Amino acid sequence: MLNTIKKRYLTKSRFKLALECPTKLHYAVEANGYFDKNKNNDFLQALADGGNQVGELAKFKYHDDPIGKNITIEPLEYELALEQTKGKLSQPGRIVVAEAALLHAPFFVRVDILIQDKDAKTIDLIEVKSKSVTNDTVTARFKNKSNRFESGWLPYLYDVTFQAEVARLNFPGFDIRPKLLLLDASKPCDTDGLHQFFQIVEQIDPETGGLRTQIKVPANLKLGAIGKLDFLREIDVSDIVEELRHSPIDNAAHIAEPFRKNLATFMEWSGHLQMSGEFAFQGVSKACRSCQFRAPTGEKKLSGVHNCWKQAFSQGLIHGAGDLNDRTVPLSIDLWGGGAGSRSFADLVLEKGRAFLSDIQEEDIQPKNVYEGPGLSPSTRRMAQVYSAGGKGPPFLVDHERLSEMGD
Repeated sequence: MLNTIKKRYLTKSRFKLALECPTKLHYAVEANGYFDKNKNNDFLQALADGGNQVGELAKFKYHDDPIGKNITIEPLEYELALEQTKGKLSQPGRIVVAEAALLHAPFFVRVDILIQDKDAKTIDLIEVKSKSVTNDTVTARFKNKSNRFESGWLPYLYDVTFQAEVARLNFPGFDIRPKLLLLDASKPCDTDGLHQFFQIVEQIDPETGGLRTQIKVPANLKLGAIGKLDFLREIDVSDIVEELRHSPIDNAAHIAEPFRKNLATFMEWSGHLQMSGEFAFQGVSKACRSCQFRAPTGEKKLSGVHNCWKQAFSQGLIHGAGDLNDRTVPLSIDLWGGGAGSRSFADLVLEKGRAFLSDIQEEDIQPKNVYEGPGLSPSTRRMAQVYSAGGKGPPFLVDHERLSEMGD
């Protein structure tokens, strides 16, 4: 009988969390009792549903009859998925497997499309994303004018890099060829009502215990009924993967220096954190503003952000006079950041050690240039927020000059 005990492997989603902040690995464990605003989020689920539909469609790009030939590994349980993947890959010739399960403890991944060619000794690893791409972006290799990877693309690039690393561990002697499959912004879909072939259904995910979306496709559907799939663009990212493998992890605020050296070092450390349940904390930053583990007022579950603030307090990284047990008290990162340009006032006040909004001093957030625009300056707007948080100002401020202009 297969062992169905729930494991704590470092999966793609957990690796993504670790890159953002390794502390999140602790907060993401449901048994630890932390609030997660992304759980059962209807908007995020809608985005995932669209991505799953594209993922199902992608199977027809690499196989004429993916449904009839049953190329997909359907089970969600680790052991069953691994057993079925192994069975399919044991066959000779060129084998296409969708949702292939790969394990090299502590790492576990489900690969969207895996193509094994035993004769050529190659593994094509295709990560499917429902994100559009332009020729300019591909030509620039997903980098901006500063020769840094675009922040909007970096999570996807790290995703496929992580999978490629796990594939290397699983297929020694094979040439691993990582690719992204994206929506080509310049190519239309030539089949009306294409989405109607892909029905969205839900089932329980054994990893999280929550609902997971699956796409059901008619059993007799073949490539001929779908039409051309030119709008699905395959991009070889082998060069990008190699660069990310050997580059330091650019997240000094949340990842300690020894573990940022390169991808392998970071994977080993984050895998240990995931498997052991060990709590890791490096510091706080402006990124904490968007952390999904900040519990709102009245929420019974624990607040990860407030726990991080307590950790930062205990290490002398921040200080202040507020009460961290009172979630109605604004934190320093809640400071309005409008009109700041490229500056991050959230990081500036944290560098000054300000824990709460009311702790911020005017000299902490002085603008570089004198404001010459209409109405309240951004600096005045920010200080009004600070004074209000400290009980030294009104709960709101009226810009009479701008209001008068709007009425004219």
